Amino acid sequence: MFGKNGRESSVDLNSGELIDAWKMLSVKKADSSGICSIPLDIFEEFRISIALVYPEKYETLLFEFKEKSVDLYLSELELTGLVFNKNEPLKSSIYNQVFVLSKQENQDLTVFNTICLDLLTFARHNYKLSGERYFNAIKNRLNIWIEFLKNGDGKHLSLRKQIGVIGELLLLDKLKQYSPSEIAWMNSWKGPERHSKDFITQNIAFEIKAILNDEIAVQISNIDQLDTTNIDKLVLSIFQFLEDSENGKTINQFVDSIISNISCDKTLHLFLTKLGLSGYDLQDQKHYGLKFSLKNEHSFSVDSDFPRLVKGNVATEITSVKYKLDLSSLSSFKVDLAEQIKDSY
Repeated sequence: MFGKNGRESSVDLNSGELIDAWKMLSVKKADSSGICSIPLDIFEEFRISIALVYPEKYETLLFEFKEKSVDLYLSELELTGLVFNKNEPLKSSIYNQVFVLSKQENQDLTVFNTICLDLLTFARHNYKLSGERYFNAIKNRLNIWIEFLKNGDGKHLSLRKQIGVIGELLLLDKLKQYSPSEIAWMNSWKGPERHSKDFITQNIAFEIKAILNDEIAVQISNIDQLDTTNIDKLVLSIFQFLEDSENGKTINQFVDSIISNISCDKTLHLFLTKLGLSGYDLQDQKHYGLKFSLKNEHSFSVDSDFPRLVKGNVATEITSVKYKLDLSSLSSFKVDLAEQIKDSY
């Protein structure tokens, strides 16, 4: 299951897999000392392993570099619950410089897991980098996470807010394969910035709504949401979710899935910023245990005949409106979401 995977690795990294690996390492005797590790990825200039530091049993990622002539400089990275520092090379190792990223007792394992998954995926995206360049890239990547974690406000998303964010993450994931670039893909997500539309691509704007269980109506919360002024095409997509403890996914898993597709630091920083604006705090993962599965999806083309309230058909004296749309009466406007996404760029 674990071993010398390198860039051709068939291992599908996920949070549960890393937890299982740390559990495997924790069977050593309590009085053991040092580092016990399992190599995950071996590249030409460096190796990354999952490890436990004994006797504390701190969960750890181990970065080992062959370069000896270049002094890899480690500036201080501060974040409560995480330690990133230099370590002595392991015995009988071909790697001359070793660094460890360790979780401390006061950091949640799910938070550490997410960061580790990102760093491992990042390595697989950038396996051609030299050891020194990769080391510096890792430091930059960690600083992005540190900035994000420091900005949490301690508030938790409500159930309704969770499925709303999940709905937007679902469409974001679907748009990735057709976007001309990673940064263009992330820039298309406008909802967290309080834009009137949740997504704006080159050719289509998308408004996303999420409903739960057997709801048959969606709420339009302002007069601009379905306004098509200065927009060539608008698609209203409704995702219907079920609470599903057996086969569903938590909002944390949806977030991890998006992160696993991000290779550029600028894109990661933008994604984490937008997550924060959406109200999602990585350190609140333990509060998001509910799992959801997608039951159905309905998408509609919003044109001049679509039933809606916009500035053009509402008295100027009315400045704010909220109303609900009955999905069962909108069949004549239905479109295929997959085809709309293909036409987005």
